Amino acid sequence: IATMAMQSFRWLTAAAILQLSVADFRVNSGKEMRLPPIGVPGANLVNFTMYLSDLKTFDESHEFLTVYAMMVITWEDPRWVNASLRKTNETCSLNNCSADEYQAALDLAAQDLQGMVLGQSAGAFFEATRVYGQYLGLLVSGSVWTPIPTDLFIKTSDNPLGKTEFDPVIYMPRPSQLEGIWVDRRTTRFDVTLSHEHYPFDEQTLELCVNFDYWSSPRSVPWRGDGPRLSELGERWDTESEMSEL
Repeated sequence: IATMAMQSFRWLTAAAILQLSVADFRVNSGKEMRLPPIGVPGANLVNFTMYLSDLKTFDESHEFLTVYAMMVITWEDPRWVNASLRKTNETCSLNNCSADEYQAALDLAAQDLQGMVLGQSAGAFFEATRVYGQYLGLLVSGSVWTPIPTDLFIKTSDNPLGKTEFDPVIYMPRPSQLEGIWVDRRTTRFDVTLSHEHYPFDEQTLELCVNFDYWSSPRSVPWRGDGPRLSELGERWDTESEMSEL
């Protein structure tokens, strides 16, 4: 998946990623990274996209649906770019960098930042951001905040609420933006509520619920056109049948 991501995602130049004014960011970079960028309930906008490519099982008696799905969750967190820029400016100020040296430092910092979040599994992402966040001077006393619901991480003893068979790949498609992506290689399970009114023939709408946290404001959006194509990521979709969009 990481290889596919590197081939498919369009990256901005290294210099463009970090040549941003600190004034552009209205986020306190000294905040504890376990908290969201904006510490106001429902103030962190989250884009969510989900397409179903196949059905595995429909357990009527236990009321759950197991599907193959492609999902994307995108959110803004400018604290990383802000901290990286500040670190570069501080270093160059101490060393009296020339213009060329400053540009080289920007390029190196951008490469480090890209490497931290380029197509890593969730576990690797949380470990890398913990170490790199401390290097940048951020407060990282645990896993950094993401809006990804616990439902959409793999089910383990530490995460009994997990409903997927695999964790997302998390990467940075553009400056200050993070994204988690799931492909339809394995399944995701949803609880559903059935109400049979015309047994045995019935038709009803099923709601597939994804529970976001207190800080997030999720909205459903179409698959973004500048990202990887569905036909490139989908493993169970024949690219000809109509895709089910939710």
